[in-house]
Amino acid sequence: MKKFTFRLQRFLEILCKRLEQKKIELSFIQNQLHLKEDEIETHRKYISDCESDFQKKMLEKKINSSDMLFWNNYIDFQYHKEGKLLNEKKTIEITVEKIKNEYLEIDKNIKMLEKLKEKQKYQFDSEVMKIENGYMDEVAVRRFFKKDDEIGGS
Repeated sequence: MKKFTFRLQRFLEILCKRLEQKKIELSFIQNQLHLKEDEIETHRKYISDCESDFQKKMLEKKINSSDMLFWNNYIDFQYHKEGKLLNEKKTIEITVEKIKNEYLEIDKNIKMLEKLKEKQKYQFDSEVMKIENGYMDEVAVRRFFKKDDEIGGS
């Protein structure tokens, strides 16, 4: 009796490998996103500290007009840098979504192929069972007629 083979098995295996690769890629890019979020949080704390130092110096009147201009420009630059970090974070978030969608699409295809494989295996098993039952019926009929011939022919 021939053995069940799924013609798309190689394709299914390739999809499973691609799924694992996407899983690793997704994990890596999510790690990058967390690092960027930490960097943004650290930078915001730094800006807050700079503003506190600036206010403290202003209240103590230890700052002249040129230093005040320097501090304002420096703090503005830090906010600009924060904007760049936020843009980088947004880019990473878009990449995460793209990879998640690719992962989900591959996963959906794998599940569809596995369902097809199960259906074809069930059909194959049903056909084998029909053939075997037909063979068993034929053997039973032959034995019956053989016994009948032996009984009637004696």
